[in-house]
Amino acid sequence: MAIRRLDTLLALKVLTLVPELNASDRRVAGALLEHFNRNTAQCDPGLPRIADLLGLSTRTVMRSNRRLEAARLFKKTRHGGRSHRNSYEPNWARFQELEGVWREKFNHKSRMSKESLLPRQDCHVDGDIAGAQTCDTNLLKATYPKTPPTKENRRPPYSRENSTTPSSSDAARVAAERRWTTALHNQFAAQPRTYGEVIAAINESISSGATEAEMHKRGAGIIYILNQLRIPHR
Repeated sequence: MAIRRLDTLLALKVLTLVPELNASDRRVAGALLEHFNRNTAQCDPGLPRIADLLGLSTRTVMRSNRRLEAARLFKKTRHGGRSHRNSYEPNWARFQELEGVWREKFNHKSRMSKESLLPRQDCHVDGDIAGAQTCDTNLLKATYPKTPPTKENRRPPYSRENSTTPSSSDAARVAAERRWTTALHNQFAAQPRTYGEVIAAINESISSGATEAEMHKRGAGIIYILNQLRIPHR
């Protein structure tokens, strides 16, 4: 079976979706995929090398290897050469199977999120506050009062307390997160396997810290992430 670059990218995607794996498992799996040679199908990095690359203990790497085997993502064999190191074989069929399960679930949830076909109210319910409609489809369905509102039931004037629009701080946070994620993608676009490993290593705490740093200074978000993951940068 010829292994394509797309197969490796698909495997990295699946690693972020398998629920029984923890962060260390995903990083170890990403390192194994990084060592896989598509031409020779050779993948036999030593445990000390993986541990040193990821900043983990050897025992942690061994435990992650066992969980990756239990999840049927990798097959491990021990060969006589190369200092008796293990040889790892990614289970490409398993990666494709899990991606198919995810795709089916994703599409199903997308269909479920569409507007329900249940009938709608054709007018305001009793006790509802009348107001001007701004949606043309609602106007056609007559979801507005037949008579103009009186002084007693007229909607109060606009105030900041009554506003449902996002606050400026929320908008700034979203913009900051978008900036550092874009910067991260641009930096690792040419290294898809490394990019997948970095993404898998970013937990909620690192993500929040990067957003806070980016809000204080543009460009500080990606530097925060690289520092947290001990990735050298200029």
